[in-house]
Amino acid sequence: MTDAEVAARRGDDSTPGTDSAGEIDDRDTGAADSGADTGGPLLLWCLGADGDGAGNPDVSTEDDEAPLGYVDNAWDCDDADMTEPVFVSTDAIPSGVGSLLDPVGSLQEAANLAEHCIRVQAGTYSGDVDLGGRNLDIEGVAGAEQTTLQGSGADAVVRVDGGETARLAELTIGGGGGSPSGVDTYGGGVLVIGPASARLEGVNLVASHATAGGGVYASDTDISLVDVLFVGNDAYVGGGLAQSGGELTGARVVLAGNTGGYGTAALFSYGSTTINNLVAHGNRGTVVSDGICVLEHMLSLENATIIDHDIGLTIDTISVTPSTIALRNVILGGGDYGALECGEKTLLVSDSMLFDWNYGAWYPAERDPAAKGNADANQKANPGFVAYTADGNPAADDLHLGEGSPATDAGDPVLIDADGSRSDIGAYGGELGDW
Repeated sequence: MTDAEVAARRGDDSTPGTDSAGEIDDRDTGAADSGADTGGPLLLWCLGADGDGAGNPDVSTEDDEAPLGYVDNAWDCDDADMTEPVFVSTDAIPSGVGSLLDPVGSLQEAANLAEHCIRVQAGTYSGDVDLGGRNLDIEGVAGAEQTTLQGSGADAVVRVDGGETARLAELTIGGGGGSPSGVDTYGGGVLVIGPASARLEGVNLVASHATAGGGVYASDTDISLVDVLFVGNDAYVGGGLAQSGGELTGARVVLAGNTGGYGTAALFSYGSTTINNLVAHGNRGTVVSDGICVLEHMLSLENATIIDHDIGLTIDTISVTPSTIALRNVILGGGDYGALECGEKTLLVSDSMLFDWNYGAWYPAERDPAAKGNADANQKANPGFVAYTADGNPAADDLHLGEGSPATDAGDPVLIDADGSRSDIGAYGGELGDW
């Protein structure tokens, strides 16, 4: 259970960003009374066995007041070690030891102290951080909107390249300049180099730049992205995201308003990528592909919306290794080309909607939405978004499906939406699409 979930169930404002209006009251919900209260709200408490003030998210109870040994947060990662987590706060004094009451003032200080996990209080923290080979779980306890890591501009904001396994959660990461290597820089916001690996959850990657991977550069590594936003980043290759080798998996990923050259939304190369529920929207490049570029790579997208680019999807080959691309329940359109193929490839498109291009879109003849006997149930139609301007300003658009959209309940019939109906086509359909 995340701290945000605990805060929501607690129903008070003890955690920054929560509102007291959401309190759980057994008189209103019919929930069973604890037997000890007098009709007040039931709050969620987590066991704090080691006395460090942080609660174990896996051991919790509801009551109207704190049971003995329980605390009002879910911040602990090791409830048998009172030195973990290490806390970071903008209110820290220079001699802080990293405890809840005596935190340190920078993420790098915390990374030097921690063995397992770091909890970051609300605020803006300047400077870059190198995890130094430690397997660290780093989470902003007040959520990404209130917790910012602002880089120096001279390196990646967060480096995960020492063989460690890292989790970064509920953080906004921006202002990075990428890790230097020769004349180039890599990973403006986050750099992940194998054999190190990383999982990003609830992370906003904003306004960083590099030669490759303005928001994230991942090379020969396993990386997972869940509820991750890339916006306003810039790179010559992979303005939002660049992957070179390794395996990337993702769910509810947004690539919007990034700039650069080749593969402005994302460049996927020499590895494999699987993402459910993706938005790539209004990215602007200056070279070839301002949408998603796939180079000798295996890419699988389920429930995606890729719109408002000169070229939404570019499939390229340098040597003889073909790319394999599978698109299911995908909306693809806008600009000059929906998809442009520049080399050997296998492109599988099913239960998708292709629309509004100036010159064309490539797919095998049997999958042509205009062909008679289209066995793969593709459509050529306007998806009917709630709001769509096609002006390169993602902030002005709402890509949820409007009333009467032909993409509603029109996806693969074996896939089910969160409400139990047949899946919609596009980024907000499927089991994970209620976001």
